[in-house]
Amino acid sequence: METVARFLERYDIHSYTAALITAEESETGPHRRLGVQWIAHVDPDWFAYYQTEDLAQADYGLRKHAIERDPAMLKVGQAYSDLYDDMSAAETRMFDEQAEVGIVSGLTVPRWSRIGKEEVASGFALWSSEDAEGFDRLLENHGAGIVAFLLSVEQQLTPMIYGEAQGWSALTARERECLTLTAMGSRVADIAHRLALAEVTVSVHLRTARQKLGARTLPEAVAKALTAGLIRP
Repeated sequence: METVARFLERYDIHSYTAALITAEESETGPHRRLGVQWIAHVDPDWFAYYQTEDLAQADYGLRKHAIERDPAMLKVGQAYSDLYDDMSAAETRMFDEQAEVGIVSGLTVPRWSRIGKEEVASGFALWSSEDAEGFDRLLENHGAGIVAFLLSVEQQLTPMIYGEAQGWSALTARERECLTLTAMGSRVADIAHRLALAEVTVSVHLRTARQKLGARTLPEAVAKALTAGLIRP
């Protein structure tokens, strides 16, 4: 994520989020509740408040994307509230509160990612302190390149967020290597030779990966990693 931060700072963008979103029927009313797993690089106090107050339920961009399945990129934030006549009072208020910490304008980029047999709503958002005129100028001059870069990053982030949603601990690069080679049919001795590791070290990596994925057997661990897109033989 440090690479993403450095890239975006070229354009004076210091806040962004990537999310995996689920929409479930509410037990208390007709509306659907949103569940969100985040990777966030935003003001920590604001993000803590957002989570504590469950503001995902009043997030216009999330509603349009996850519930209404609107495929369009949306300009959002207080700077653009007047663009939408279907924004609720709670959604408008959420953007007003966001503006109080300097997050005035933004762009949400929706995605739908297939993880195994499951299609999940995902995507990312950029956030800026610029007013509408300044943010429009940024998007006009650099938007295509920024979005293309973040789409490529998001394809790598979504499996990681999905794993966190399942309660899995993050796999190290070496653990992914060992699982990938196992998925390709390599035995421990073959993996050790290829990676210049001791066989006992490979066994430890595979055992740790299995435990992190909550798998009882190595084939189950490989299947989970493949399903989530954590490895690609």
